[in-house]
Amino acid sequence: MELWIMAAPYNVAAHRYVNRMAKATGRPCRTFPTVASLTQRLRRPVSGTPLLVLFPAGRRELENLLAARHLMRDLRIILVLDDASPECLSAGHRLRPRYIAYSDGDLSDLVAVTGRMISLPAGMFRISENRASA
Repeated sequence: MELWIMAAPYNVAAHRYVNRMAKATGRPCRTFPTVASLTQRLRRPVSGTPLLVLFPAGRRELENLLAARHLMRDLRIILVLDDASPECLSAGHRLRPRYIAYSDGDLSDLVAVTGRMISLPAGMFRISENRASA
C-alpha cells in the first residue's frame, strides 16, 4: 500500500513523520504540499488504495479538504490536526478518518497506527525519536 501525505513544506510535525516513516519502511512517501495538488492527483485513476495522511495547516485548509472529500471517499485517511478546538475536531470527523492525532504530540502512536494500516510488521515501527535532533 502506498503512503500519501498532504502537508505544507513548512510543517515541522509532518517533516518528522515523513522521516520516521521513510526510515521505518525503507521506501519513500508520496507528498503533496497543497490541497490543490492532492485533489489534482485524486482526479486521476489511482492504482491500489493508498493510505492518506492529512496535516491540514489550520481551519481554512481543513475546509478545503472537506470540499474535496468526495474524492477521498474510498481511501483510508489519518488526520493530524494542529488545533484541538471542538470546532476543528468536529470538522475533521466529517472527513471520516480512521485515526485522528494532534501535531503537537508524540508521533509514536501515529507511526505505529500507520504501520498497522499499511500492513507492515509491527516491529519495524519501534523507532525511538531523538528529540535532541528535532
